Amino acid sequence: MYKPSRQNENELAITDPSAPDLIATDPFCRLITTLPIDSPVPMSIIKLGLLTNHLKPKPEGVVADLNAIDIDATRPVAVPSETRSSILWLLSEHCESLSQRRKRKVGRLCEAASLNGPTQNDVALSDTYAQHPSSLVQRIVSKYTCKHCGDEFKQESDRDDHLANCSERPNSVESDSESSSSTQRSSSDRPALGKEIRTDRGTERVSGRNPFNDPDRIKDTGLHQGGG
Repeated sequence: MYKPSRQNENELAITDPSAPDLIATDPFCRLITTLPIDSPVPMSIIKLGLLTNHLKPKPEGVVADLNAIDIDATRPVAVPSETRSSILWLLSEHCESLSQRRKRKVGRLCEAASLNGPTQNDVALSDTYAQHPSSLVQRIVSKYTCKHCGDEFKQESDRDDHLANCSERPNSVESDSESSSSTQRSSSDRPALGKEIRTDRGTERVSGRNPFNDPDRIKDTGLHQGGG
């Protein structure tokens, strides 16, 4: 069962080592403080925190599995009127970013757990959970894989950084050689310096004559004999 941690007010500690500790936001901590001191946090409140993103597993590499939250297995629970007011305050003031689908699921949870029902004067919090907390979390599965070596990464940016220096990356010398050959062929297709392109009947041909060795061209430039 979960209880507020004595070392950190934002943590929920659990006596079962197979379930993770949970970290709560400040608004959710305010809700927890309305429960009777030293009483276990009801499982319906735990589910509420996970669904509203106000509770998250503490260990790295573990996330809440919201699809595993069984609304039908949620038991009604009697909580103080102050707790009910805090739940309404949390939902109205700190859950605006939730999707409509998530809000509907939160509403179903509140109905199943009687968190939005009439105020109960007698508080009876159960110390047993119908759904074990460990079933509500899952290990993060790597989604980004190196196409060369098969290593997996949590972030796409980590995978991209690895790709450039992967030891299993194919040798790129051959492709670089082909690129160089292509460049050389392209260069050989261009006329050399000092050659001119002449057009004969709609087709082009390269003349090997230097235009400055052409007497006619020299005459045009004024550099012929007797010119200034």
